[in-house]
Amino acid sequence: MAAITDSELADYIHRFSPLDKVVKKNRSRLMNHINLQFFSKGTTIIRSFDHNSMAYFLVDGSVEIRESFDHRLILSAGEKSTRESLQSHLDHAGSAKIKASEDCHLLTIDLQHLDAILVAEKDYSINYLDEGGVSLDDDALIDDNFQEDWENVFIRSSLTENLSNTMIHQLMSQLENITVLAGECIVKANTPGDYFYLIKQGTASVQTAANGPFKGERFRLNAGNYFGDEALVADTTRNATVTMSTDGLLGRLNIDAFNSLIKCRLVEPLPRKTLQGSPEMKVIDVRFATEFKRDHREGADNIPISFLRLQLDQLSSSALYIITPDNDRRAELATYIMRQAGFQAYYGFDPPPE
Repeated sequence: MAAITDSELADYIHRFSPLDKVVKKNRSRLMNHINLQFFSKGTTIIRSFDHNSMAYFLVDGSVEIRESFDHRLILSAGEKSTRESLQSHLDHAGSAKIKASEDCHLLTIDLQHLDAILVAEKDYSINYLDEGGVSLDDDALIDDNFQEDWENVFIRSSLTENLSNTMIHQLMSQLENITVLAGECIVKANTPGDYFYLIKQGTASVQTAANGPFKGERFRLNAGNYFGDEALVADTTRNATVTMSTDGLLGRLNIDAFNSLIKCRLVEPLPRKTLQGSPEMKVIDVRFATEFKRDHREGADNIPISFLRLQLDQLSSSALYIITPDNDRRAELATYIMRQAGFQAYYGFDPPPE
């Protein structure tokens, strides 16, 4: 995260409402609850969902408000419309989502803290710091290790944006809680998939397999992150080992619950009625080149599943993708990956009526 100066942070506060309503003597309290967070392009920031308790203000970059595939609005930092929190644009947007349309920074503050500070404006019995004594150099003001509540993080994930609010509630209610200890191995590479896991408390380390799609990279998972899903979709062995870095609490779903709540919504055939007035349609065959040469759907492009992630940034975000062949776990996994990356992807066509 890039460092910012005291004057820059103070300027951010003046730019946004209702942050600018906080009087100077309460400014230090406000500063102690603000965090500056980075969101990479394509990341879901907010979806209209009851559990979100944070206010978000766009500092730089741009975001996309998506009510549906055809109804989108781009907001850029500095516009009058971004003076208020991004949530203000969701009041009448139903199940709309806000995603980063380019890399961006956002100021975040818990709404309860903000409300308490605004209410305290009339409480003159509190002893406040003199304005000249306020320092914005405290590491707590902008905390690289800040973690939101696991529900808020999970709700903004690329997975849940494909699920209805009702299904998210069902998913959360069916999670089986398990307590885990630091150093405990949760899943091991090259073993069969059994559960979908969601971190509720703690952090975990991911060591990917050298011959897998991530080529031996290591990752850190925080509260609200999930893992174990791709092995369930593809019905294959796991391509990474996940070990708890701290004590924690996990929620897990068995494969039947995962299939009925998650997979069925991300790996689904294209309804034939969608073809009417649909955008540009492309067909992708994810088998090996030798298989593709023997037999494939006319007009299909060949992108083997092992190369798909590397080529996602070369695909058109406005196209509608049909993933083939049918009855192939690789095609199911490719559809799942593309849906989470924000593409309109379907696993083949809806079978015609008999």
